[in-house]
Amino acid sequence: MLRGMRRVKSRLACLLLLVAAGCGGDDRDTADAASPDSASGGSTGVVHVTVRDPESGRAVPCKLLLTAAGKPLPLSPPGSVGSWLGPRALVNGSVVYGDPCDLELRLPAREVHVVAAQGIERELAEANVTPDPSRTTELSLLLPRALDTSGHACADFHVHSAPSFDSDVPLDQRLIGALAEGLDAIAPTDHEVVGDWDAELARLHMADSLTLVLGNEVTPDQWRVPQPLGHFGVFPVPKSFDASMHQLSWQSPAGLLARLDELYPDSLIQVNHPRWDASIGYFIAGGFDPRDPTLDARLGLSHLDAIELWNSHQLDSLGVPSIETLLADYYALLDLGFHPVATGNTDTHELARHPLGYPRNCIRVANDRHPGLTPEAVIEGLGLGRVLVTSGPWLEVALEGKGPGEMVELGNPAPLLEILADAASWVPVNRVHIVVNGRTTTTIETPSLPARLKVPLELSNAVSYIMVIAEGDAPLPLVAGDLRVPQRSFAFTNPLWVRSRR
Repeated sequence: MLRGMRRVKSRLACLLLLVAAGCGGDDRDTADAASPDSASGGSTGVVHVTVRDPESGRAVPCKLLLTAAGKPLPLSPPGSVGSWLGPRALVNGSVVYGDPCDLELRLPAREVHVVAAQGIERELAEANVTPDPSRTTELSLLLPRALDTSGHACADFHVHSAPSFDSDVPLDQRLIGALAEGLDAIAPTDHEVVGDWDAELARLHMADSLTLVLGNEVTPDQWRVPQPLGHFGVFPVPKSFDASMHQLSWQSPAGLLARLDELYPDSLIQVNHPRWDASIGYFIAGGFDPRDPTLDARLGLSHLDAIELWNSHQLDSLGVPSIETLLADYYALLDLGFHPVATGNTDTHELARHPLGYPRNCIRVANDRHPGLTPEAVIEGLGLGRVLVTSGPWLEVALEGKGPGEMVELGNPAPLLEILADAASWVPVNRVHIVVNGRTTTTIETPSLPARLKVPLELSNAVSYIMVIAEGDAPLPLVAGDLRVPQRSFAFTNPLWVRSRR
């Protein structure tokens, strides 16, 4: 019902937007569609904004957040869909997306604060501008690179758009948003439907800029006979994915997961938002209890390849468990001998309020440069657990030359764990935690970044895995997350597996 209401509200918002400025892609050539001239109660001026990479000098994709007098400056009516400013530029409320950011905005003739961003790998750029009603005002901003993420591709594996019954965001707007947020890949996972994403990617000439992993969110509670089993992301899936295969009566999540495994043996199965509620939360609906000897038979844990420990859409709801609660569930699964890959995704249904990539999964791959980054490489790295989940902090971890997802055979009882903790200057990182077999054994303060740590570990023969967590005390700035709920500065690695030779 909640998701259905979101659909109705977003349709209503789109109708209001149509009256005020045009809706969807029909107003692409209306450059003043989002101008605030009448709403501002005063004169306006045009600002030409150019955001460039300082090394190449080229204009780059970016996201702009506009504020005036300390408050968001909306350039379009509220809603989940952007209003087009040009062929590859759009505005949604006070957020502007451009690919590239070389665009004109009509703004009120008073001081406006502009913040430009392009994901976690670059610094922010910001400036105040007061438009001149008599001429075009030029504003040039630079987005220098803050992190060296070579060998990693960052992706969001839970993304909703207009093919889904509960989202209105057009495919082209979603793709532009992905590039503006600095993502390398996305997995569209609409409910029981696969859109023609490849065609849209080709139409926008983005095939050499963004990698697609076609997916689907299997949604038992929306079937003809609703079944409260949870929601499951399956990717990759063929374009011919037929949701009608799942319109059957399953008595347990285990039965559904076994069937999905049978139908798509080469796909990964991810449990989404496992603690949301008793209908769409897999752990709640299935009564997850690590002490239950029938747990795998009931829940089909052995069929799971990944578990979404961080869902920023879920965290927008009141009373939901924290990331730490889901991490404790994950440690319990590992103790039981199940090894699903830990992921973090947005579950975004709207364009700007739940922006793509906060958090994101940064996957170690052989070739992270487009057009060489393939869907197969993304899926392979994800399936192997070579993944950092982050909203901003950057972690690289090695033990005896091995990283997350790899097995280390130890003969030395006190090896050195090497950690690189880093972040852009706008991302707070105050400490790093080392977790051994689900227990935090070491906490290290990080007063300055980058922090290169070498930590001797006292490991017993019983140790089976190590994870590393980074966190900041302050939330991320609004440009880097949900515009209503502050986003945590947080990151965690997947397990680094340990086996003793002693």
